[in-house]
Amino acid sequence: MEKNRNSSTAQQANRLAFKCASKFLSPLGGLIKMCYREFARKKKSFPMAMAMSQVLRHAVAGQYPDLYIDPEKVILSKGPVPQVLSPTLQNTVEQITIRYVGDSDFRTRFDDDEVIACAYQVDSGVAVLNTQPALRRDKLVTISIPTELRHKVLHVYLLICDRNRKKFSRSEYLGYV
Repeated sequence: MEKNRNSSTAQQANRLAFKCASKFLSPLGGLIKMCYREFARKKKSFPMAMAMSQVLRHAVAGQYPDLYIDPEKVILSKGPVPQVLSPTLQNTVEQITIRYVGDSDFRTRFDDDEVIACAYQVDSGVAVLNTQPALRRDKLVTISIPTELRHKVLHVYLLICDRNRKKFSRSEYLGYV
Protein backbone atom coordinates (compact mmCIF):
# COMPACT_ATOMS: atom_id res chain seq x y z
CA MET A 1 0.00 0.00 0.00
CA GLU A 2 3.05 2.27 -0.10
CA LYS A 3 1.93 3.17 -3.62
CA ASN A 4 -1.36 4.75 -2.48
CA ARG A 5 0.21 6.87 0.24
CA ASN A 6 2.18 8.89 -2.33
CA SER A 7 -0.49 8.85 -5.05
CA SER A 8 -2.72 11.76 -5.85
CA THR A 9 -6.48 11.38 -5.64
CA ALA A 10 -6.64 11.46 -9.46
CA GLN A 11 -4.15 8.58 -9.70
CA GLN A 12 -6.09 6.57 -7.14
CA ALA A 13 -9.33 7.26 -9.04
CA ASN A 14 -7.71 6.09 -12.29
CA ARG A 15 -6.46 2.90 -10.64
CA LEU A 16 -9.89 2.20 -9.20
CA ALA A 17 -11.58 2.86 -12.56
CA PHE A 18 -9.16 0.44 -14.22
CA LYS A 19 -9.82 -2.17 -11.53
CA CYS A 20 -13.62 -1.79 -11.95
CA ALA A 21 -13.38 -2.04 -15.75
CA SER A 22 -11.14 -5.12 -15.54
CA LYS A 23 -13.48 -6.82 -13.10
CA PHE A 24 -16.50 -6.03 -15.30
CA LEU A 25 -14.91 -7.22 -18.57
CA SER A 26 -13.07 -10.29 -17.27
CA PRO A 27 -16.05 -12.71 -17.38
CA LEU A 28 -16.79 -11.47 -20.91
CA GLY A 29 -13.26 -12.14 -22.18
CA GLY A 30 -14.13 -14.82 -24.75
CA LEU A 31 -16.94 -12.75 -26.22
CA ILE A 32 -14.81 -9.59 -26.25
CA LYS A 33 -11.96 -11.40 -28.00
CA MET A 34 -14.30 -12.65 -30.72
CA CYS A 35 -16.26 -9.43 -31.15
CA TYR A 36 -13.38 -6.93 -31.11
CA ARG A 37 -10.91 -9.09 -33.09
CA GLU A 38 -11.32 -7.41 -36.51
CA PHE A 39 -11.71 -3.95 -35.04
CA ALA A 40 -8.57 -4.37 -32.92
CA ARG A 41 -6.60 -5.82 -35.83
CA LYS A 42 -7.34 -2.74 -37.94
CA LYS A 43 -6.24 -0.48 -35.09
CA LYS A 44 -3.16 -2.66 -34.42
CA SER A 45 -4.28 -3.30 -30.87
CA PHE A 46 -5.71 -6.12 -28.77
CA PRO A 47 -9.43 -6.88 -28.38
CA MET A 48 -9.48 -6.56 -24.58
CA ALA A 49 -7.49 -3.32 -24.74
CA MET A 50 -10.05 -1.85 -27.16
CA ALA A 51 -12.96 -2.91 -24.93
CA MET A 52 -11.17 -1.64 -21.83
CA SER A 53 -10.60 1.72 -23.49
CA GLN A 54 -14.29 1.99 -24.39
CA VAL A 55 -15.38 1.16 -20.83
CA LEU A 56 -12.89 3.57 -19.24
CA ARG A 57 -13.93 6.42 -21.55
CA HIS A 58 -17.69 5.92 -21.49
CA ALA A 59 -18.96 3.50 -18.85
CA VAL A 60 -17.24 4.43 -15.58
CA ALA A 61 -19.72 6.28 -13.38
CA GLY A 62 -19.84 7.71 -9.88
CA GLN A 63 -17.34 9.74 -7.90
CA TYR A 64 -14.14 8.43 -6.38
CA PRO A 65 -14.09 6.32 -4.20
CA ASP A 66 -17.59 5.12 -5.22
CA LEU A 67 -16.87 4.29 -8.87
CA TYR A 68 -18.84 1.65 -10.74
CA ILE A 69 -19.44 0.49 -14.32
CA ASP A 70 -22.74 1.48 -15.93
CA PRO A 71 -23.73 -1.66 -17.91
CA GLU A 72 -25.92 0.38 -20.26
CA LYS A 73 -22.87 2.24 -21.58
CA VAL A 74 -20.67 -0.82 -22.18
CA ILE A 75 -20.18 -1.79 -25.83
CA LEU A 76 -19.51 -5.54 -26.18
CA SER A 77 -19.00 -5.44 -29.94
CA LYS A 78 -18.34 -2.92 -32.68
CA GLY A 79 -18.64 -3.16 -36.40
CA PRO A 80 -20.56 -2.52 -39.61
CA VAL A 81 -23.19 -5.29 -39.42
CA PRO A 82 -26.64 -3.75 -38.91
CA GLN A 83 -28.49 -4.54 -35.70
CA VAL A 84 -31.89 -6.26 -35.79
CA LEU A 85 -34.91 -4.00 -35.50
CA SER A 86 -37.26 -3.56 -32.53
CA PRO A 87 -35.84 -6.12 -30.07
CA THR A 88 -38.10 -6.86 -27.11
CA LEU A 89 -37.32 -8.80 -23.93
CA GLN A 90 -39.53 -11.40 -22.36
CA ASN A 91 -38.42 -13.44 -19.41
CA THR A 92 -39.51 -16.30 -17.23
CA VAL A 93 -37.63 -17.76 -14.30
CA GLU A 94 -35.85 -20.24 -16.60
CA GLN A 95 -35.14 -18.25 -19.75
CA ILE A 96 -34.91 -14.90 -21.48
CA THR A 97 -36.45 -14.59 -24.91
CA ILE A 98 -35.65 -11.76 -27.28
CA ARG A 99 -37.95 -11.21 -30.24
CA TYR A 100 -37.01 -8.87 -33.06
CA VAL A 101 -37.79 -7.89 -36.62
CA GLY A 102 -35.36 -9.88 -38.72
CA ASP A 103 -35.66 -8.09 -42.03
CA SER A 104 -33.00 -8.55 -44.68
CA ASP A 105 -32.16 -6.26 -47.55
CA PHE A 106 -29.56 -8.51 -49.24
CA ARG A 107 -26.97 -5.72 -49.19
CA THR A 108 -26.15 -5.21 -45.52
CA ARG A 109 -28.63 -7.40 -43.62
CA PHE A 110 -28.52 -11.09 -44.45
CA ASP A 111 -30.90 -13.83 -43.34
CA ASP A 112 -28.00 -15.94 -42.10
CA ASP A 113 -26.41 -13.28 -39.88
CA GLU A 114 -25.95 -14.83 -36.45
CA VAL A 115 -27.73 -13.33 -33.45
CA ILE A 116 -25.92 -13.57 -30.11
CA ALA A 117 -27.63 -12.74 -26.84
CA CYS A 118 -25.72 -12.27 -23.60
CA ALA A 119 -27.15 -12.14 -20.08
CA TYR A 120 -24.63 -10.84 -17.56
CA GLN A 121 -24.87 -11.01 -13.77
CA VAL A 122 -22.33 -8.39 -12.71
CA ASP A 123 -22.07 -9.17 -8.98
CA SER A 124 -21.51 -12.90 -9.59
CA GLY A 125 -19.25 -12.25 -12.58
CA VAL A 126 -21.15 -14.70 -14.76
CA ALA A 127 -22.10 -14.17 -18.40
CA VAL A 128 -24.43 -16.55 -20.22
CA LEU A 129 -24.87 -16.68 -24.01
CA ASN A 130 -27.60 -18.31 -26.04
CA THR A 131 -26.64 -21.97 -26.48
CA GLN A 132 -28.90 -22.60 -29.45
CA PRO A 133 -27.72 -20.80 -32.59
CA ALA A 134 -30.06 -18.06 -33.79
CA LEU A 135 -30.12 -16.29 -37.14
CA ARG A 136 -31.56 -12.98 -38.21
CA ARG A 137 -34.36 -14.78 -40.07
CA ASP A 138 -35.42 -16.65 -36.88
CA LYS A 139 -36.74 -13.42 -35.29
CA LEU A 140 -36.10 -15.00 -31.89
CA VAL A 141 -33.17 -15.86 -29.62
CA THR A 142 -33.34 -17.52 -26.21
CA ILE A 143 -30.95 -17.65 -23.26
CA SER A 144 -31.40 -20.42 -20.68
CA ILE A 145 -30.79 -19.03 -17.22
CA PRO A 146 -28.70 -21.25 -14.92
CA THR A 147 -30.31 -22.11 -11.59
CA GLU A 148 -27.84 -20.01 -9.57
CA LEU A 149 -28.77 -16.86 -11.55
CA ARG A 150 -32.54 -17.24 -11.69
CA HIS A 151 -33.43 -14.68 -9.05
CA LYS A 152 -30.65 -12.19 -9.72
CA VAL A 153 -30.47 -9.09 -11.90
CA LEU A 154 -29.23 -9.95 -15.40
CA HIS A 155 -28.13 -7.27 -17.87
CA VAL A 156 -29.00 -8.28 -21.43
CA TYR A 157 -27.06 -7.43 -24.59
CA LEU A 158 -27.75 -8.30 -28.21
CA LEU A 159 -25.24 -8.41 -31.05
CA ILE A 160 -25.18 -9.62 -34.61
CA CYS A 161 -22.33 -11.11 -36.62
CA ASP A 162 -21.87 -12.33 -40.16
CA ARG A 163 -21.83 -16.04 -40.92
CA ASN A 164 -18.03 -16.16 -40.57
CA ARG A 165 -18.03 -14.42 -37.17
CA LYS A 166 -15.60 -11.84 -38.52
CA LYS A 167 -17.79 -8.75 -38.72
CA PHE A 168 -20.08 -7.67 -35.92
CA SER A 169 -22.71 -5.09 -35.16
CA ARG A 170 -22.40 -2.59 -32.39
CA SER A 171 -23.89 -4.37 -29.40
CA GLU A 172 -27.21 -3.16 -28.07
CA TYR A 173 -28.01 -3.02 -24.37
CA LEU A 174 -31.60 -4.20 -23.95
CA GLY A 175 -31.97 -3.58 -20.24
CA TYR A 176 -32.09 -5.86 -17.27
CA VAL A 177 -34.42 -8.55 -16.00
